[in-house]
Formats: sequence, C-alpha cells, structure tokens
Amino acid sequence: MVLELWAKYFLDIWKGILKSACCEDSFGLCFRANLSVQVGDGEHISFWDDVWLGNSSLKDQFPRFYALSCNKGGKVVDFGSWVKAKFGECSLSLNCIVNDPFVVTNLCLLPRPLASAQSWSPPPYGFAKLNVDGALSSSCEAGGLGGLLRDENGRTLFQFLESCGRGPPALIELQAEKLGVDLFLRSEWSTMHRLVVESDCKLVTDWLLRVSVPPFCFVRMVEGMVSTISNKGILVHWVPRCCNFAADSLAKEGIG
Repeated sequence: MVLELWAKYFLDIWKGILKSACCEDSFGLCFRANLSVQVGDGEHISFWDDVWLGNSSLKDQFPRFYALSCNKGGKVVDFGSWVKAKFGECSLSLNCIVNDPFVVTNLCLLPRPLASAQSWSPPPYGFAKLNVDGALSSSCEAGGLGGLLRDENGRTLFQFLESCGRGPPALIELQAEKLGVDLFLRSEWSTMHRLVVESDCKLVTDWLLRVSVPPFCFVRMVEGMVSTISNKGILVHWVPRCCNFAADSLAKEGIG
C-alpha cells in the first residue's frame, strides 16, 4: 500500500513536469533547451524541434533550412536515413548541404550511388564543379595554374593550364582560382549551372570564406574574388589533395 502511494506520488510529479515542459513559459523553454533525445527508429522525435543532433535543435542550428522546409512538424523518420554521412541514396555530403540551402530543396532530383569520401565526387544536379590548383617547380622559379570544370555526370566541360611565373604558393593558388572562375563566367556553362569551386589549399579557401584574414599584400585580390563569389552565388570548398588530383596534374603540366 505504501509503495503504491509513493509510486502514485512520483507519477503525479512526473506528469506535472511533462505538462509544464510542453508550455511556452520560461520553465518549458528552459526544460526543452536542456533536454536531448537518443534517436531510435525516429518515429517519435521531431526533426526540427527536438535536440537529437548536436547541442541544440536543428531549427536553431540551421534557421535558413527550417524556413525553406515544407515539413516543419515532421519526425526524423520522415526525412530519410543517414548512411556514412550521406542522406538516403543521394550522393550529397553533409558539408555540401550545410553550405547551401538551395541544395536541400533539390535533394531528391538526382539520386546516385555513394561516392568514396577519398575521391572526387560529382556536384549536385544543376551545378558544375570547378577543381583548381597551383604548382611550383622544384626550384621555385616557375609556377603553373590548372583546373577543369565537370558536370553532375562527371563529364569534363573545359580544362585549362598555363604558366604563371614564380611567386608565393598562396598567390599561385589565388591566381588559379581566379582564372578558373573567370573562364567559367565567360563560358556558356555559366547560364546553365551554378558553380562549386574546390581547392586543396585550405589557407586560400579560408580567406575566401572569411574564416581568416589574408596578409595585406593579398587583401585586394581576395576581396575582389569574395565579391565575385558572393554576387554570383558561387560555393567554395576545401578538399584533400586526393580529391583534387586532376587539377593538380594540370597545374604541374602548366609549369612547362
């Protein structure tokens, strides 16, 4: 009898907590902000509102995605399943998704087999991917620029290579990216695709993404490229050298 009374007492307390947790007052907001859930089959966890990935809700982490979503009240299971950092059967990687909400709205247009994380992967439907690189000779007396543009099927749309003389490695990388972007914007492909630029130079990529500040001697060139990237809706990504092999080979060939 005593155990039953205690059980009823604690059950009433727990019911009161749960009822208050659903309220939009300070207690409810604080309670939900400090509550996390573990995903099982995903049938009972709100994709946007519950804290199940990271330390806050996806609605708070990605407000632009939430604003574009047509299923704001959906459960995790309604959005598919994660397989090795890929979503469902689509070859879009997570880092690609979080950089551009346009990709999310077109996620289901072109499902493909998953690509290796350590090799070049094609861009999403409607995009073209430009891989660029710069190279220096062993004596550092000559440099080369190289790059190629490919579509979602891996078809090469154009490629380039040329000599650029000597200079700091970062300057040569910047010149390669600028040349590749300029060629794309002057080409017929710019009217049919949005552009993704990939480089294996993290230093230059961070400058273009404003993660870090370039030295004074590079500021003018970097700011010009940042302006072009912003105005044209171009995405810029860093990739490891193994994913940029073709551009690296062209850059080395461009040394002459």
